[in-house]
Amino acid sequence: MSQEAKHLFILSGQSNMTRTLSESFEQCVQNVFGKEKVIVVMTGHPGNPLKNWYKDWTPPEGMTDPKPEQNGKLYEKLITSVQRSIKGKSIATTTFVWMQGENDSRNGWASVYEKSFMGVLEQFKRDLNIKEINFVVGRINEYWLAQKDGEAMRIVLQKLGEDYPNGDWVNTDDLNRGVNPWGGYSLEDGHYPPSGYTVMGQRFAKKACLLIDPDMQLDPAVFRERFIDSADKIKAHAAMGKPVTGPTPDPKHN
Repeated sequence: MSQEAKHLFILSGQSNMTRTLSESFEQCVQNVFGKEKVIVVMTGHPGNPLKNWYKDWTPPEGMTDPKPEQNGKLYEKLITSVQRSIKGKSIATTTFVWMQGENDSRNGWASVYEKSFMGVLEQFKRDLNIKEINFVVGRINEYWLAQKDGEAMRIVLQKLGEDYPNGDWVNTDDLNRGVNPWGGYSLEDGHYPPSGYTVMGQRFAKKACLLIDPDMQLDPAVFRERFIDSADKIKAHAAMGKPVTGPTPDPKHN
């Protein structure tokens, strides 16, 4: 391996693949390998199913593909960004980090998820001309159990991380309580507070590093988790007890 070879990390998924998550992830892997040794490419696309990354997606038996023309469209955008980022560089390892499944759980497509996900990995291997690719998936949290395939999707995501030697998974069930991205407080939500995304990035990064080198001695300080997950931990807030001011609303909005 050349001294100049870099570790490539490709992060993608739905709305829970956020900039906060990717920044946390990137900071961790840079601390482990050195800033000059890593390349991180991230794209997040709210509300999109896995099929929009997999060109050859087919629906479960008895179901139809609602928009076959969209199959693989997001992958094309992602691989273009990846190829642009690595042009002229030597790549030591490639790791795919995936936070998605909420849309597929809603649509009832869990039964074809594993095959489709592995198909995405094959697309990467072909287009990047590599023989191996590591991956880490995030298991969607328990909020999604109410969806048609919520439980099945959680099972298949965990199974992906456990059944393949080049894969792993992270738990997100304890991260979705707190002040959500829209400023409200949620006891349970399909999205996460900023601190939840930060911790998620740390968890993804730790698993990704250990897939590259299982014997690596990681600095615990880099992956120390800090987040508020309970309302009773909030002892004071600058806005508590203060008067609310603002323009008088139009009467039609009363």
